[in-house]
Amino acid sequence: SNYWAGLLFGLAVVTKPSNFLLIVPAIAVAIYLNKDRSASNLLRVTLGMLPAAVAWIILVIGEPFNESVWLSIGDFYKNPYGGAETLSYVSDNLANFFYSPTLIYFSILFFIVCFARYWVGEDDLKFFYNFTIVYTIFAFAYYLKSPGWLRYILVAEILILYILPSALFILFQKIGEHYQNLRISYKYIATAAVLFLFFTQLFHF
Repeated sequence: SNYWAGLLFGLAVVTKPSNFLLIVPAIAVAIYLNKDRSASNLLRVTLGMLPAAVAWIILVIGEPFNESVWLSIGDFYKNPYGGAETLSYVSDNLANFFYSPTLIYFSILFFIVCFARYWVGEDDLKFFYNFTIVYTIFAFAYYLKSPGWLRYILVAEILILYILPSALFILFQKIGEHYQNLRISYKYIATAAVLFLFFTQLFHF
């Protein structure tokens, strides 16, 4: 399963490297955080990603042994926008953070996911939580160095929304364990919260 996951991750990366390249370090960190057989799991995922990477290098790079090609790619990632310095983008985006409803909304949801991660027991679920959290941090950092383009955090937003129902169920379950005299089940509260967010998003859309 690790190999097939790596193959799918590899296809995602080569589809849009400028955005999805962050998947590579996010996977490495998430696997390391799981500790159990982290080296073997990382090796399998890496092997799964190799076919897509090799095909991309051959079909897109064209001259894989030309050092200048790789240097130009590195320069592009340092500052792909040209003009203004990256630090000026970072300061502007941080200053405008509280004027962006999207960033505020998903920051709240992100912290819900982070809190829920503390109580996750299953290893597979831990990995997905770790990957979502790490990728979101990387994606937000990448967004900060951009001219304020929210599309760079779109995948992180989708991951957060995907894992959010699990996070809400975990949190409300823990709250229910502390307040056992509540007559309403935590499952109903969590379901109501998910439905509320669903209809809010639908209305906004």
